[in-house]
Amino acid sequence: LLMLARHAEGGLRDAESLFDQILSFHSEEARICAPSLASSLGLMPHDIYFEIDRAGKEGNLLKAFEIADRIFSEGKDLSFFIEGLIEHLRTLALIQLSGVDSSFLSLADSEKQAFAFSASLYSREQCLDLIVYLLEVQNQWRGSSFGKVSLEMILLHVMRSHFRLPVELLVERLQALEKSVQEEAAAINVETKLAPPPLTPLVEERKDPAALARLTI
Repeated sequence: LLMLARHAEGGLRDAESLFDQILSFHSEEARICAPSLASSLGLMPHDIYFEIDRAGKEGNLLKAFEIADRIFSEGKDLSFFIEGLIEHLRTLALIQLSGVDSSFLSLADSEKQAFAFSASLYSREQCLDLIVYLLEVQNQWRGSSFGKVSLEMILLHVMRSHFRLPVELLVERLQALEKSVQEEAAAINVETKLAPPPLTPLVEERKDPAALARLTI
């Protein structure tokens, strides 16, 4: 029911229409469950998004090619898959901001642990940046189809985000480096001011008996 509601984007009539379609696809004896519902709607099971999370964190980039191949070989709807990935990352961002029991979420108790674990694999900025990236991809490809290679690159971008430094962290590190250089330069200036002045040539010559004799003559 949660999957139907999400797929209908909260529209009651759309959800009822989808439910009628699901009933027509199943016999009276067949049990309607999440996997069969996803198959009927042309959706990938939500577990695939958790696989993307784990594979990205572990650096298992081969998973991107495996998932893309699975989606194309099973003839799944690519636009629904991207929408599902956006919704998945939005859920993770909301968990990071307000917790797994947030009023903005409608998670079953059986889902909360898996979502909470995936949320811990991302930074908040990382989730938000990926959502913006996927929305741009979605708008770019709206009304047109994209191929297997494009999907592979999208998944690789999502997975490799675990190894890219966010702009905020880069700025923070540059500021720390600048502060360190300034402090080191200030310390050198202090040492220079405190150091005794160098001996004048005259004093140096006075320390040399031969030079002192020449001065006397």
